[in-house]
Amino acid sequence: MQKSLTQWGLSHIERYLKGHFSLFQNTAYHKLANHAAFYSFATGFIITLLLASAEVYFVTRSQIELNLETVLLLVLLNVGLIAIEFWLLFHIGFQACARYIQELEKQHPLNPELKHALVEAILELEESKTTPFNLDLQRHTPKHHWLSLLLYKFKVMLSNALAKLIINRLLSRSAARGYVPLISTVITGFWDAWVQLNCLKEVRLRLSAHLYTQRLIKTLQQSDYPQATRHVLIRIIAVRLELMGRYSLALSHMLQELETEQAGSVSGCERLFDPILMAQHYQALPILEQHKLAEIACALLAFKRQRLSKKEQHWLTLFTLNKQQLKQCRQQLDCPVRQSHTLITLPVKV
Repeated sequence: MQKSLTQWGLSHIERYLKGHFSLFQNTAYHKLANHAAFYSFATGFIITLLLASAEVYFVTRSQIELNLETVLLLVLLNVGLIAIEFWLLFHIGFQACARYIQELEKQHPLNPELKHALVEAILELEESKTTPFNLDLQRHTPKHHWLSLLLYKFKVMLSNALAKLIINRLLSRSAARGYVPLISTVITGFWDAWVQLNCLKEVRLRLSAHLYTQRLIKTLQQSDYPQATRHVLIRIIAVRLELMGRYSLALSHMLQELETEQAGSVSGCERLFDPILMAQHYQALPILEQHKLAEIACALLAFKRQRLSKKEQHWLTLFTLNKQQLKQCRQQLDCPVRQSHTLITLPVKV
């Protein structure tokens, strides 16, 4: 199912990249997310207004008998308009995503596989799961992961229901109670705008993560990093990938590149994804080398937008980082254009 949805989204992004009609052809890069949020708000507001108007009509016209045909008509109307809403929201996201790609391809060639990851971000899907180098990507996934995802999907429905309940209580038996469904128009509009902003933020993060790892690989190739430092870096990348609990194209690609550059450097590591062993090797390095790897570790932590798990927070202590530095990394990753020119650097204290 996910593969079919991804292919569907990818085909539309390719069309927009070829110059087909786009809402954002003349939109400045830094205003792209705000414009997409505005169109998303308008979409949610108008679609919900049509649905709410139909509900108000049948509530205020009590003389109309709600027979089976009328109920079926309302159900079909809801399903049809909601399908149109999702279709429009996805296409707003696809067009914004295509605009991001166009902007970055002017400066840096992108991995074709990256487009799949960006489509999945717009569709609110995790990157397609694989298990490179026998990493267990589910080991550190929270047990309540699927429950949280389910609650997230139903949040807008619960918000609308709660708003209607509160307004009903406030209006008591007033005739205005028949217009309570209209409250959901604003709620849905803001919700759609917020979700679109978050999807596009994930798009920018996946773009930045890819560009960051590409530049980091070039830096490793052009500089004389000690073998021990490279070995620890490989362990840091592997442990970070597993701690994320999901597939990351950027991290997986980096491990594969390092393995290609030096056969056995990744596949030959004993207990590759053991965080305790990684910490021991890291602490055995000279202070200057620890400083270099701490900056990289901070950037890798920022590849995840969500709140860090307890094991991820342990990294802050291990690498002598603080939350302000992590916040700074996230801010830099939110601008992919910047990542096409320079690596993230922080004044890490060791």
